[in-house]
Amino acid sequence: MTFNNVSKPAIRTELPNKQQDRIVGNDQLVYCCSLLLHGSVTPSSTADSVDASQERILNKTEFEWLEEMKKDTTEQDHLRELAAEMAEEFVKDAFKTSDEIIEIVALGPILDREHYRKLLSCFISVFDDACILDVNFLQDFVQLVQSVSPGFLDAEDLVKSLSTIRTRMQSTYQQSTEHPYNLTLAVSRILDVMADHKVKDLDRIQENEPLSEVLSSLRGNSDPYFMYQACYALQALQYVPDNETPLQAVLRYSAGIGSSLMRVAGVVKLDLTPILEGLSSLQESLGSIVQIAGTVYDGVCSLMESGQGVFDSLKEGYASGKKRP
Repeated sequence: MTFNNVSKPAIRTELPNKQQDRIVGNDQLVYCCSLLLHGSVTPSSTADSVDASQERILNKTEFEWLEEMKKDTTEQDHLRELAAEMAEEFVKDAFKTSDEIIEIVALGPILDREHYRKLLSCFISVFDDACILDVNFLQDFVQLVQSVSPGFLDAEDLVKSLSTIRTRMQSTYQQSTEHPYNLTLAVSRILDVMADHKVKDLDRIQENEPLSEVLSSLRGNSDPYFMYQACYALQALQYVPDNETPLQAVLRYSAGIGSSLMRVAGVVKLDLTPILEGLSSLQESLGSIVQIAGTVYDGVCSLMESGQGVFDSLKEGYASGKKRP
């Protein structure tokens, strides 16, 4: 990785000066630690390219502060330890205010792997235990997952995050529109992260099928924004392969076909009932195979149709009486 691959600090505030003996505020801590991350990136092969890259990313004040900090490893360690201690205290604290949650999520990108994963586990646990869905907490939870540094997450972390949201989604998708919409949006973003991390072998029975069923039922929502998110999430799910092998898929669908053929072939008397039942079951099984082959095509068409609905609603000021960002 070179300096060209590193984005500018997300938060900018005043940097501590030599006379300042402590960090003032969470924003300043995040800002300083973000700059230290820039300084720890492996530089380019030549000094000229390093200087040019740094000038494009950091302003003069930031660059000078970072150069001073490189000479003071004790202060560097102090800043990183302070961020880690804040994460530890947040995890231990039984009562978490909304302001504390916002502050700790901002720390996510600057934490080391150990403390980041502890923080994520805490968020998953809190979300699991909550009796009432807190949309703001859900958004903070998703932001924490999206802000992860490369290599910090294991596949099981993302699967657990998805499973937690999917479970809540199954219990609320038939209720009011607001919560299912926010949960669907969260699922879309988690699936995006899973695809980026190339997560595979998602459990078909426990995760893939239940989520696919819920999302499929939401594709027909009258709100085009909601419909689009459901279609997008359903398509994104196709980029996270499940753990069913091709042979298992063939056997699963061929079992239904064989049962149907036996029901039809086993008719001795002229009784149309079992014949019709067998043909109906056979049609369903064959239809499932055709559905697998056309998943990508169907997903693209759904996205195109729902995308047009979003465009039309923007012109007409529709979407449940308000426009969503």
